[in-house]
Amino acid sequence: MDENKSLFQKGFFVLKNHVTRMIALSMSMIALLFLFVLFAKLIGLNYQIRWVAFWKTEYLFTKEWLFAVLWVLLGCLVCLPFELGARRWFYSVCAGQEQSLGIIFCYFEDFRSYVTVLWFRLMLNVRKLFWYLVCLLPSFLIKMVLDHPVSNSSPVIGTLYGTMYVLWVVALAAGLLGGFYFNLKYFLSYYLWFESPEISPMEAVRISVSRMKGKRKQAFVAYVAVLPLLLLCVFVFPILAFLPSSYVLLSVQANEMISSHQKDV
Repeated sequence: MDENKSLFQKGFFVLKNHVTRMIALSMSMIALLFLFVLFAKLIGLNYQIRWVAFWKTEYLFTKEWLFAVLWVLLGCLVCLPFELGARRWFYSVCAGQEQSLGIIFCYFEDFRSYVTVLWFRLMLNVRKLFWYLVCLLPSFLIKMVLDHPVSNSSPVIGTLYGTMYVLWVVALAAGLLGGFYFNLKYFLSYYLWFESPEISPMEAVRISVSRMKGKRKQAFVAYVAVLPLLLLCVFVFPILAFLPSSYVLLSVQANEMISSHQKDV
């Protein structure tokens, strides 16, 4: 509770001093997201990709599949570098460094930086996805058994299937929490790269994994602090306030952890 209170106090101080620019940045992020969703949707509504078999025509992609593919491609090619630039600006503000909003476009300035950022984000997301898949594997196996049809409809079989359904729900929840816990070791990866741009993305990930040993609780506190804002966002809290607040809370915690490590060294 004390950690959450301290985190909220520091985050509120940062928000108070930079609220106008933070809301403007959040509006641009939301506008960019809606723009690409609309663009992908328009293309998906007007085109279908077809595959001609030997004797008939079959659809490889429906309009919905095309929309999803375009949305993912646009998100990877544009939104990922833009979001990392925005995250870098939030972190610099929380670290006491005055940066112009133009820094959010810094990864589009040259091709090498652009490719490096894409590789960094995709590589880290693949690693996170791997841990989620590993932790969710038991729930997948249980679901496969549940989906297998059984001809015998005796009460014993019904009770067994009911028990397995409960186990599936428990395994699913435990898998999601387990994947989230394992991925906390990557919490500092982006922020370490912001602090030392000369190191490689792989080195930033390695250092993050090393420094997060025994300190996952601090990263967990930052994410827990975001949850009340997310719930408020659904009911009364505007999303324009939620976005900067969540970025600030995570950035403040990351800056605290990096600064404390530097002091200890």
